[in-house]
Amino acid sequence: MISLPIPLLDTSVETIFKECVNRFESDESKKRLLTYSTAVTKYSQQFLERMPSEIGMIVFPRISKKETKEIKKVYTQKFANQEEKSLREKYYNVIMANAPGRKCPICEISITTTLDHYLPKSKYPLLVVTPANLIPTCWNCNLKKGTFSSVEAEDMPLHPYFDDVSKIKWLDAKVSFNSGLIIEYINGCGSDVYEVMKKRIDIHLRVNQLKERYALLANGAIDGSKLYWKDIYFNSGKEQLLLHFNEQKKSEESFDLNSWKSAMYRALTEQYNEVEMWIQSL
Repeated sequence: MISLPIPLLDTSVETIFKECVNRFESDESKKRLLTYSTAVTKYSQQFLERMPSEIGMIVFPRISKKETKEIKKVYTQKFANQEEKSLREKYYNVIMANAPGRKCPICEISITTTLDHYLPKSKYPLLVVTPANLIPTCWNCNLKKGTFSSVEAEDMPLHPYFDDVSKIKWLDAKVSFNSGLIIEYINGCGSDVYEVMKKRIDIHLRVNQLKERYALLANGAIDGSKLYWKDIYFNSGKEQLLLHFNEQKKSEESFDLNSWKSAMYRALTEQYNEVEMWIQSL
């Protein structure tokens, strides 16, 4: 996961909310929606202050389905509406641009196409235009997560604005054999990672279906490389193939310790004896 700075910290959520509301034509709609302005400001600030470990301490007010539907329109019809060009450019596009090179910060394998509400707008409408609750993601990550949410610290997926896990090894892989060499991804946290974070990483991997998506990429890469590996093994020796795996591992880890490629090459080097037997059988 890529850690990102919280966007638009220099702009109050109250300003964003009111600017969106004032774009509605109906004075009656404006009046009703503006009554939520104080609550939007209050709970957006609490979200900023409490994320991630104390998020469960926020007691969100009960809002009816009818009210929720109306508040959601502030996002769908104004904030994110492509026809509201100046408004979208000012806020939506700025948050989208927060992901360097348009790489999805959740999976790191696809380009960003949308904003995901970390706490979904259907359950937490007061955070509907809160920048800290809006994450630029790819279509797949947005779809896989859906309306999943929790305000229990240990059940929350990772958040790119509040969780920097770049310095710990939390993604790993293992080699297995089933009609060929197969890579399976696992939670790679060691004893140095506290239990709540381990559980959150489990949730993160599950909710976004990252194990399955990474395995698809890794096993495709293996299919494309196995004849090259076989050539190194039989023409240059088994030590050279192990050296190749180690060099690839170091190269990938220097860029991202927890990429699917880093974890794949760790598995290939750590289980080299088994990999060697597989190469011999090709």
